[in-house]
Amino acid sequence: MQDFLTVFEPLTRWGPGDDIDTLKAIAHIPSKADSILEIGSGKGLSTCLLAEYFNVQITAIDNEPIAVTNLAELIDSKGFTKQVTPMCASMSELPFKANSFDAILAENCVYIMGFEEALKHWQTVLKTNG
Repeated sequence: MQDFLTVFEPLTRWGPGDDIDTLKAIAHIPSKADSILEIGSGKGLSTCLLAEYFNVQITAIDNEPIAVTNLAELIDSKGFTKQVTPMCASMSELPFKANSFDAILAENCVYIMGFEEALKHWQTVLKTNG
């Protein structure tokens, strides 16, 4: 992880893409969603876009404490602290009960676990029809 931080920590976005790409992904989340889990939130750029477009509870996780600290500062500065819960947690060991979320947003991190493995692990926290 130290090598990752050496390269990415100074950057605003910790992966490829931009707000336009995030908005394309967000467009696929049903408007009826009440709770969203963002996995691999990084410094929170996508998290803030989610909060702007959805008036729902968002739980944003990253396994890097520096990212979670940056995320907490960003959501505080934008007034999203009641809507967004930042957490330091592993995407491979999600600390949530089954059927907890309507949707999951995971930009730039699925490759770490592999797509099939990620879907297998993460589907348990999705609500029925999530």
